[in-house]
Amino acid sequence: MAIREFLENHEVFTTADFEQQFPQSPTDRNLLSRAVKNGNVQRVRRGLYVSKCGPYMKSTPDPVIIAHAAAEDSVFCYSTALRLHGIAHNVFFTTQFYTHMSLSAFTFGRQGFEPIAFPMRGVRSRLRNTEQGITVHVTTIEQTLVDCVAKPWCAGGGENVMRSLSAIRRLDSSQVYDLSTGYPNSAAARIGYILELGSNMWSVPDDIIERLHSRVGKGTYRFDRASGPSAHHWVGRWRLYLPAPQQEVASWLTT
Repeated sequence: MAIREFLENHEVFTTADFEQQFPQSPTDRNLLSRAVKNGNVQRVRRGLYVSKCGPYMKSTPDPVIIAHAAAEDSVFCYSTALRLHGIAHNVFFTTQFYTHMSLSAFTFGRQGFEPIAFPMRGVRSRLRNTEQGITVHVTTIEQTLVDCVAKPWCAGGGENVMRSLSAIRRLDSSQVYDLSTGYPNSAAARIGYILELGSNMWSVPDDIIERLHSRVGKGTYRFDRASGPSAHHWVGRWRLYLPAPQQEVASWLTT
């Protein structure tokens, strides 16, 4: 049966994918509804399905593939970008992606999906291939660093961000600076602090660090939402309260 063959060759598919294969066929659409009822297909959300037939009977789809099917313009970001770059310190059960589509958050099994509107400043991305051979867009290493440091609470908090960034071996600090210019002073302080800590590891020129420092101003900033006022956690040069003593926080990035 054609529909069975389709389900054995499409782990994740949309209503549009199905209708392209079976145009103007109410009978086949009824069979799809029946497949959902009998457990051969699982409905992720409206218009998005997962096959449980053939090779997919006992498998769990990569959530990146589900998100990519939900939003074809998706660019994976924050904790998901860390994972796709192979540097994530912690495991997360939320897949985050930028999209221009008007999508609400949804869940499938234990996995959450968080669509995020593209920022007005835009983002830089690159192509990566998943293990299943699907090509997806993910924020560049430099964009990922800026995003995660600007909003560490969106990527598991300051410790997870810094321990993840410690796995970066090559970084274009001039791109990091260019990307940072669209962010507030608080982000410049966090980014400058991290580039200074990692200056030897990433060969960051002094002028990049000083240009970031010139943007800090006279504010008082928190590195993340866990950072509270404490003399032991205060970095005066960057006007930052850290979530732990300076030596400990520095070790997250450098050891």
